[in-house]
Amino acid sequence: MFGCGSVAQLVLSGGSHGQFLTVNFAFGFAATLGVLVSGQVSGGHLNPALTFALCLLGREPWRKMPVYFLAQTVGAFLGAGVIFGMYFGEWAPPKI
Repeated sequence: MFGCGSVAQLVLSGGSHGQFLTVNFAFGFAATLGVLVSGQVSGGHLNPALTFALCLLGREPWRKMPVYFLAQTVGAFLGAGVIFGMYFGEWAPPKI
């Protein structure tokens, strides 16, 4: 949500409220915060690629992969939905 929110802010403001570098910082902050919050509880499974790598290395059993994948995908869509709802009034209608 932090990273996607920074992209929405940058794009919808036309570049007046942020830069490419601030988007990078937002994604880095989001990843760091996610690992710090969930690292000790669930191992910091932030996305399916990380979960796949942990299964591949033998640190997690393969039977957990589908559950984590589903939860991560649903969470990503929910986060995108929150950002869409927050910026809904800012979207310009398409010109036909």
